Amino acid sequence: MSQNQLMVAIENLRLEETRTRHKLSNLRNELMSHIGPDDLEDSIPEVMEHEMALSWLRELESRLEAIEHALQRVEQGSYGICEHCGQPIDPARLEVMPETTLCIHCKTSGEQPSPQRMSSSEVEWMEAWREHKTIME
Repeated sequence: MSQNQLMVAIENLRLEETRTRHKLSNLRNELMSHIGPDDLEDSIPEVMEHEMALSWLRELESRLEAIEHALQRVEQGSYGICEHCGQPIDPARLEVMPETTLCIHCKTSGEQPSPQRMSSSEVEWMEAWREHKTIME
């Protein structure tokens, strides 16, 4: 990885860290202001909305953790090196997903699961939550 590519990756990581922290803050504030303990007994749609928001919150927290881990790897000098096989991660992969810790071979071989990736059910919840938020705005 060239010095220029590393600088771009660090900039992308810091930008994503800021965005993710902002999203987390907004979602936490929304959860605190719109749904109280008594509201959860009111109706199934409100419970589902709450569950979707919590799922999205968990995903954002996981992503933030992955970004912070990647920034630690930058400081340690191991950023861009696959945590599983020790080979360099393709810079194009890092450009798209700067927090990744696995090369494409290790990721696709399934030898080590990546904690920042979502299950298909979480993806469905997130899509439903986004659709709901768009309708409500």
